[in-house]
Amino acid sequence: MSQGTASPAGGRGGALALEAYCPRVTGTDRVRPQA
Repeated sequence: MSQGTASPAGGRGGALALEAYCPRVTGTDRVRPQA
């Protein structure tokens, strides 16, 4: 999943959305965002 920063929602916007679905990929496994 190298399309994290290539999200249509934006740079960080896409990353935040990705964390909600794949927290392990972003490296924020200890942080669980309540979407």
